[in-house]
Amino acid sequence: SHQRGEVDGTSTNAPATVILSKHVGAYNQFLITTSNTGGANSIDLIIEFSENGQDWFADTGYTTAVAIGAGSYNAFASEVEHHFYRVRVNSTVGGAHSTFTVFWNFVNDRGSAFL
Repeated sequence: SHQRGEVDGTSTNAPATVILSKHVGAYNQFLITTSNTGGANSIDLIIEFSENGQDWFADTGYTTAVAIGAGSYNAFASEVEHHFYRVRVNSTVGGAHSTFTVFWNFVNDRGSAFL
């Protein structure tokens, strides 16, 4: 089974604004694609995990922000199962905002009938 969706937004100068925060305890694979849909400016992406929903840690490859150029995307697939995931997006350059879409898909491919 799986759970999926998307959220649209516009980047800001706020310190890495949380765009998506999900409890994913019953799923064993997490796919997150962030698309910069703007025409000229880049955005910064950080993907974090937590075991308790309060203490957050940058996932491998996201310990510093990953810049996504205009018209480009970043695709994340989990390697380790964690209990919570969240996506943070910010404008790469102050005042140079961009629109974006975050697509997410959380998958349980182990056959649980309870999801």
